[in-house]
Amino acid sequence: MPDVTEGQGLVKKRRSSNFTDGQITEALTVLALCSGNKRKASERTGINASTLAQWKNKHYVEEYKRIVEKELPRVYGEIAERCEDLALTESAIEEELALKLQAEMDQMKPSDVSTALRNMAVAKAVNIDKASLVRGRPTAITERRDASELLRSLANRFGGMVKVDAEAEAIEEET
Repeated sequence: MPDVTEGQGLVKKRRSSNFTDGQITEALTVLALCSGNKRKASERTGINASTLAQWKNKHYVEEYKRIVEKELPRVYGEIAERCEDLALTESAIEEELALKLQAEMDQMKPSDVSTALRNMAVAKAVNIDKASLVRGRPTAITERRDASELLRSLANRFGGMVKVDAEAEAIEEET
């Protein structure tokens, strides 16, 4: 059975190294910021990837979970900010491409500039969508309406073209 002792905030289980509580917490934070990627966290901390994996999955499971819960919103905020910055940059490039197309369209193959313009618009839209997703904003708005409600709306809008019979008639199945 592992030796369990109380430290300063960390519950230590059979510590086989000379890392301080602060070093362990810092390494677990780096691991969380690397989305649990042991190799990447190992490169950043200088701590063996298998040691980080044992800390995360065996010795400091609750501490790692607490760090993830604390750091994840910050990480997502940074990702969203980067996506928004990229969308702004892409929007500026899109404007420049549109102006270039307008100024030089006689000398250019329209497909070249229009392709670049379309690609930049798509990249901008993707980054806006991803920033919205990460920030918890809706990326799609769906409206559900009853069919009879839609027909009444059409009848109100287009008068004599659409007629709504509010009474339903049961259809018997043929046997």
